[in-house]
Amino acid sequence: MLFAQTSQSDHEELCKLDVLGLRGMADHDQKKVYEEFKEQLTRSQEGWYETTLPWKANRSPLPTNKEGSLKRLKNLTRKLQREDLTGEYDGIIHEQLTEGIIEKAPPVSQPEKEFYIPHKYIIRKFAETTKMRIVYDASARATPESPSLNDCLYSGPPLQNKLWDVLVQQRTYPVVLAGDIQKAFLQIRIHESERDALRFHWQTDCTSEVETYRFTRVLFGLAPSPFLLGGVLGYHLNSWAQRYPEEAERFRRSFYVDDLLTGGQDVQQTKARKEVAQEIMTDATFKLHRWHSNCPELEEDSRQQKTEVQSTQVKAREKGADSPAETEGQSYTKQQLQVKPSESKLLGVEWNKFEDTITVQFPVANTSGATSKREVLAKLAKVYDPLGLACPVTLQGKQIYHEVCNHKVAWDAPFPENLRVQWLKWEQSLRDEIVA
Repeated sequence: MLFAQTSQSDHEELCKLDVLGLRGMADHDQKKVYEEFKEQLTRSQEGWYETTLPWKANRSPLPTNKEGSLKRLKNLTRKLQREDLTGEYDGIIHEQLTEGIIEKAPPVSQPEKEFYIPHKYIIRKFAETTKMRIVYDASARATPESPSLNDCLYSGPPLQNKLWDVLVQQRTYPVVLAGDIQKAFLQIRIHESERDALRFHWQTDCTSEVETYRFTRVLFGLAPSPFLLGGVLGYHLNSWAQRYPEEAERFRRSFYVDDLLTGGQDVQQTKARKEVAQEIMTDATFKLHRWHSNCPELEEDSRQQKTEVQSTQVKAREKGADSPAETEGQSYTKQQLQVKPSESKLLGVEWNKFEDTITVQFPVANTSGATSKREVLAKLAKVYDPLGLACPVTLQGKQIYHEVCNHKVAWDAPFPENLRVQWLKWEQSLRDEIVA
């Protein structure tokens, strides 16, 4: 049985807005990690950046996880064949190979850094569109006692801006402009000496030969990936500070990981800032796309891209193939905040770009009358309100939850009648949404 002996600290965790910024780790010198990153960062003549991985100095030996990777590949291959998805999966891998994101793995040069990352797929469905995405598990362990690759890497200091700061700054602009960096992590190269840690296996069926590849770019799923991207963006913006001092500093404050939220006092000013942002990012082989604005003419690039995607979808359906992903190029931030491609949101917050209003939505009220601590916590957690617009309302619900915790009620047990009545009364008093 699961009984929740919930303490005061549990309630404090509920009340924190952890999404506003990541907390730093206390087990190492974050400043030193950042300084070493800057020392080892290099740039090619083409403009792209190359970095190393931030290995922990006193880490435990890292097993290769070769057997675990092959075992999971066997299970994956069978599942793909059973669901007739092998061709689509293989197509993604070969596309990455063609684009130079991965390469065929040569003989191991540094055995102490050799690691094989298992992978699997997830399917995301939005309306009529089905999207396959390959997910790499850098937290896999060769044995329960051995470290994973992520365990051996520093996650690095939190370089990204606080979400609250970015949103508040953006709401001061009459003309809104939002975009994101296309496949941001994959634009950053990993030094060749570090790539053996990013190996993985693949085969098209259970009888074919197992092939070994390795990533040449920063991998989605690595613990330090957000830090590496933040470090590269910061360094790159510094390199443009002399030419565009005000804009470089403004963009530094306007990025949240790979999403850009900016704007201006009028359309002309905002358009000029968009052009400068594109110039700066293109210089580092980053492409800003998926533009959203309350001014239609600033979305021209996105409308053209949407037309191209829809055209490709029609051709795919005519061939009987799965339609391509609307989530293709979906930014890291939007994935973490579970933003669908068809939605207009600012860092996960509902946004009506025609009226330039943002909305906090509340879940549907419980009509059954049954209440448990699990249900109460789930409802409170569904209210996404990083700006605190609904705090006067949600605070009452959190206070009731706090009282329930003090009674040491089990997760799925009914709680005291007086608290149940208070909760239902509060729940029924909620609006559908708050608009600001």
